Amino acid sequence: MGCNIPRLPFILLSWLLLAAATAFALERSDTFRPEGAGPRCSDQINILLQTRLNRLDQRWQESNPKATAMELEAQKVNQVVQAEAIKTHALKRYKCELELTL
Repeated sequence: MGCNIPRLPFILLSWLLLAAATAFALERSDTFRPEGAGPRCSDQINILLQTRLNRLDQRWQESNPKATAMELEAQKVNQVVQAEAIKTHALKRYKCELELTL
């Protein structure tokens, strides 16, 4: 059990994408407010976009059934990046703030 060096760029890229998605989401909102950047999305939009996030996670789990601890950690970071991207999409397209669960 050693460090798997080829996976290191993936982890670093995931962190970079997370930072970029967060910065983009903050830029899209007029001002940063802890309660959110807009009104809450309707239940229908929440369900639709939560389903999208769940499907992405399910596809990853199916393609990586025997993931290592490092891969699982990278996937968790990737989930956060994907969730932020979906939230930004909802803010831009539907002009509302999502509440997603990972």
